[in-house]
Amino acid sequence: MDERRACRMTPQQNNAVERVMDILRGAGQEHLLVFLQGVSGVGKSTILGQIEELVDNQDIIVVKDIRSITWQEKYADSSSHLVIPVTPFELGRLQQMISEHYTKWNRVETVWLRAMSITETLQFARCYSLERTSELRADLELSLGIPLLAKQMIDFNPTKDQAIIMAAEHIRPYMSIVSSTAVVQAEAMQYLGRELPSEVVDYLASTAAYRPLINNHLYHLIPHALEQIEEARQKGFMHVLPFFLAPESKEMYNEMLGGRDGYPMVHIYIPEMSEKDCEDFQYAFEERARYPNRPTVCNGSYRKLGILVHDADGRTHINESECGQIREDFARFREDFRCFQTPLRRTKGGQRLASAFIDTHQHREIRTGPTFNGWAVESWCQQKGIGYIVENYLLCKKYAYLPGDQHIVVFGELRQI
Repeated sequence: MDERRACRMTPQQNNAVERVMDILRGAGQEHLLVFLQGVSGVGKSTILGQIEELVDNQDIIVVKDIRSITWQEKYADSSSHLVIPVTPFELGRLQQMISEHYTKWNRVETVWLRAMSITETLQFARCYSLERTSELRADLELSLGIPLLAKQMIDFNPTKDQAIIMAAEHIRPYMSIVSSTAVVQAEAMQYLGRELPSEVVDYLASTAAYRPLINNHLYHLIPHALEQIEEARQKGFMHVLPFFLAPESKEMYNEMLGGRDGYPMVHIYIPEMSEKDCEDFQYAFEERARYPNRPTVCNGSYRKLGILVHDADGRTHINESECGQIREDFARFREDFRCFQTPLRRTKGGQRLASAFIDTHQHREIRTGPTFNGWAVESWCQQKGIGYIVENYLLCKKYAYLPGDQHIVVFGELRQI
């Protein structure tokens, strides 16, 4: 095997390619269905690409996206062998559908693609980027041996705590409700072929009450956010990571997402930004950007989202929005800040500074828009080390972020609307 392919493919992936090819070569006259099974990010697409290069047989079809199985009738009418990628929780549904509609296949094989060992992970990382690997803040063991997670850790260089969250939220959809360490590790061995680091198990246990797809835990969306950040990076723009630095923020946003009280409206005032930070803010929140913008990264949208930017030259920029009072609200926040009515104080006197105001709201029964848009803004500010002031009507609180302390300070209550 040449060095280029050795770096491109992990040992587990190479073994899976050989296993699939052996099955295909021995198919004979049978109608063969091969499931390539593994968790998200473990490298199924990489393997399928390699199999396509090796196969020059019209009787073998490599299905890149299982969603195409449900609508492309050519598969049902075809006499070809199929190779299909699946995750563990997709397999049962797909097997049932195929047994009902694709009855001609009389031989089904499953090839598992599991994670890399720590030695293989380190070799993979050196092939991917030796220079950046040497500068990592978190141990690559936290990548769980999943190539996608290893690449994200190298590209984004999260802290150890952030890497733990990345790993736990990536693997959480495949795990049952956490009841014991033994159960978690047994499932990890089944899906990954290795145990989870103790820090990841502890995080899963501490957040066991939160389940995916219920919309009650903000960080379940971290894998989605990282995918969007990677897409933006490929298109030339680098977002800051979507993690809060203030320990209070995550629980506040979980309360916003899972609660029932309050009115879905959030006002955020950023009183001081350097010219460079203002430029970064405008690029990150550009509505018609060619890359995923910050609200998209955080699962938000521009519906009923107003953004006013007052740049260092004194010019005001306002996006098209349904926020008719945005100028008045901006002026009110600016006056409160200038008159020392908030815990946040001026820190950059004498510089040419920009400021911004964000109004995100929705109809009373829809909490997600202001929550996700607020997450986009507050995490951006915290990662940038920028202070801000918030009126959060979902929580009925006024608070400020103090970047020097990396804490949220609540300084007022808001009436229910």
